[in-house]
Amino acid sequence: MALAVCAAAWTGAASAAPPGSHSPSSATRTAIDAAIHGDRALGSPSTYHVVDIRVASGNQYASANTAPVDPTTHQGALVILHSSHGRWRVIQFGSSDLGCGLPRAIQKDLDVTPPPGSCAQAG
Repeated sequence: MALAVCAAAWTGAASAAPPGSHSPSSATRTAIDAAIHGDRALGSPSTYHVVDIRVASGNQYASANTAPVDPTTHQGALVILHSSHGRWRVIQFGSSDLGCGLPRAIQKDLDVTPPPGSCAQAG
């Protein structure tokens, strides 16, 4: 699955939990936090905190926000993760148009439905 990186600023405003998603268990929260902090594409782990973790129904996809330690020098991002064989990994991150390539039910659960026409078509 392609990694989505968007340059637009993301405000990081908290919102109500999307329907179909739930808070992670303590073990899942720890694993997701480790997966995000271990992904060097997201920058130095010391520059952000992982917040607002939500797990989609089925427990194979999750979303989280990164909140910058210093918002004057860094911006936050939405992170989409997938769990396979008991291991979470980052599959998309950015500030907009996330969710391309995800099953519609997962897009709805995590509230990451991309705008129509925003996903590149394989050709």
